[in-house]
Amino acid sequence: MKRLIKILFTVLSFNMAIVAVAETNSADFKPSVYGIIIDTSPTDSVIWAKIKGTAREVSNSMTPEDRLGLFSATPDSPMLHVNTIIDNPNSSGIKSMDNVLNSINQAFFLSKADVAKAMELTFKYFDEHSEKYRCCLLVLTDGKHDDNQVKHIRRLASAFKARNWPVMVTTAKNANRQLFLAASQGEFEISLLDQFSVTGWVNKNHVPVLMPAEPSDHSKSIVTPPPLSPIPVYKVKETPKPRVGKPNMPKPTIPNQKAKMEFSRQAIRMVLWILGTIAAAAIIYAVGKKLKSFASEQTSDIQTDNQLYSINAEHDGVNYDLGEEKTINNLIIGTSPASVIPITDEGIEAEHIKLFIKKGHLWIHNISSGQVLINGITLEKGKKEQLLLPSRIQLNENVRIELFRDEITQTNNSNQGI
Repeated sequence: MKRLIKILFTVLSFNMAIVAVAETNSADFKPSVYGIIIDTSPTDSVIWAKIKGTAREVSNSMTPEDRLGLFSATPDSPMLHVNTIIDNPNSSGIKSMDNVLNSINQAFFLSKADVAKAMELTFKYFDEHSEKYRCCLLVLTDGKHDDNQVKHIRRLASAFKARNWPVMVTTAKNANRQLFLAASQGEFEISLLDQFSVTGWVNKNHVPVLMPAEPSDHSKSIVTPPPLSPIPVYKVKETPKPRVGKPNMPKPTIPNQKAKMEFSRQAIRMVLWILGTIAAAAIIYAVGKKLKSFASEQTSDIQTDNQLYSINAEHDGVNYDLGEEKTINNLIIGTSPASVIPITDEGIEAEHIKLFIKKGHLWIHNISSGQVLINGITLEKGKKEQLLLPSRIQLNENVRIELFRDEITQTNNSNQGI
């Protein structure tokens, strides 16, 4: 009898433990929203196929109730191609991924895609779904960006990090070394395309919400840049010495051979002329496209359509409309009565910072006697810096301002005209 009671008690305890673990897991986990950015800059065909294959593998590794946002970084405006919730492994969004990926083409071979613009669009996308999902960003690129583009990427990555949204950047071996430097400083994670583990990354981002995440060891996850290739040493081929008594006389040529040689020379000249004409036409087309893009940037920040935008600021839970983006000119923020945001903190100067538009871009000028933090990066006194929205500005330990862009609807425009 005692043995039977002991067995029943053991079974009951085991069932209660299973129920407790199931309730804990259901309470601690929540689905993830994955933002995937595909860099369409011209690159090697093998790397381009690897980028598309990695995006397809991520979509297949997602679990039910996850959300997928697929973006493409282009030389002009970024595009959102897929926005779907994964219902099951045979979801219609997963089935359409192949068609969508096949429709994304590389940019013109002399142009460069703007990954920073795509990251800004993804930030806005995450902000809309951050309450219900855990946000994770994957940037699929070969990493061959100039220093200015890498600078913008690092600033936006700091904004993602401030919201606890992990960022993973995949690159090729010959990527810009500033990306590896930023990853070694913990600004984001980085991995080589041929070494990236999709399953490991997806499983890593399905961690419990209430459980503290384990500290990341950047020394293990950071890929060190490959060493510079040694300069090859070329040996000069020695000219054979002519034999004494037997001078090197040219061989006699037959008239038919001369005609064939002349025809070959003419054919080579014709091929070179055709190739040169094609190259010149391509350069002229690329220069014209760059000039057109430069002219359009004089009238807008990063938007290429006719949509109007306003700059808004949030301080102490209150939103302030700073006006239409194109009309902003020398807006003062401080304790002065002329400040567009009322601030009463004693540590803030009367005119602390100034916002202005320069060549269609929003800039900030630190006119205080101290430092200002922009997305965690220091802006020294008297310095000016271009702002990429959204941005977080920390004037001191107590005063923080969130700047973001908002669309002006046609209804608002008509009301303003009335």
